[in-house]
Amino acid sequence: AAVMDAALLLIAGNEPCPQPQTSEHLAAVQIMKLKHILILQNKIDLVSKTEALAQHEDIKRFTRGGVAEDAPII
Repeated sequence: AAVMDAALLLIAGNEPCPQPQTSEHLAAVQIMKLKHILILQNKIDLVSKTEALAQHEDIKRFTRGGVAEDAPII
């Protein structure tokens, strides 16, 4: 992991956010001091637009104040 300079944080659109493993993965990113982070909200085709947008807000709340606060959510 020492050669990594970026991280992709994958969040399933059909599950509540955060999941326990999401918190653990974000903690690992923080420990490794990675500055380049992309958050990927996938499986949004399995939920309604309203649910996807609500989860998008959940992701922003979850990352607020942390290393991924300014990471784009794709």
